[in-house]
Amino acid sequence: MKSQKRLNVFALLIALVTGYKCYVHFNFTTFSFEKPVLDTLYLIAFLFAVGVLLKDFFTFQKKEEN
Repeated sequence: MKSQKRLNVFALLIALVTGYKCYVHFNFTTFSFEKPVLDTLYLIAFLFAVGVLLKDFFTFQKKEEN
């Protein structure tokens, strides 16, 4: 019986919201953020959520190969 790959919806939602906020607050002409401290927290949360999504994806592939 094959197990289906599940998407971590919680991490995906966090990645979408924080990534969008980083994109909106970033000024592309001066390459700076509107609120540097808050946007740094958004960026850290975005990278953490993407890391969780990638970790889940690669660990699922390893389990499937065995």
